[in-house]
Amino acid sequence: MAGKEDPTQASTPASTDNPTEEPTEELTVELSDADLIAAVLAGETDRFRSLMYSSQGQVFGYLLVGAVVYLSLGPPPAVSPDDIHGIDKFFHFLAYFFLMLWFAQLHPRTVFWLIAALFFAMGSGIELAQLLTDDRTFEIGDMVANAVGVGFGWASACLGGNSILDSLEKRFLNPSFPS
Repeated sequence: MAGKEDPTQASTPASTDNPTEEPTEELTVELSDADLIAAVLAGETDRFRSLMYSSQGQVFGYLLVGAVVYLSLGPPPAVSPDDIHGIDKFFHFLAYFFLMLWFAQLHPRTVFWLIAALFFAMGSGIELAQLLTDDRTFEIGDMVANAVGVGFGWASACLGGNSILDSLEKRFLNPSFPS
């Protein structure tokens, strides 16, 4: 693409006015991940959060999804959350709220609706899959709690919650950068 520079590469002239240096050529220097993150945090590239498309953020998110699936379809805990009235629905709400909010950190706002739809489908699918297990039960209330969690996660992300990771990254990985 003409006119667009690769943010992972920096061009510098190879010579100065000093006659002892090499002839004038342009050098391309490969930036390290740390240099790229520093450039991003300093606002030296287009709108891009270093964690937005990072593989570590995605992997952690998929581990969270895996944990929710396992906890929903795996063996039930020795102490049932149903022993405390309503706490089961609260856990469903929290799980889907944090899933939605986590993935909103990693993707642009334009795809929040798709993330929400996928988590709604996942929650509904897991509840339906519980019909096929011997030790789990299907509950409409769990589906509602999942959907409400996704909705609140979406709303929180749209109201600025999608910059939580960005703020934490600036504060802890680059404390000298003003918030």
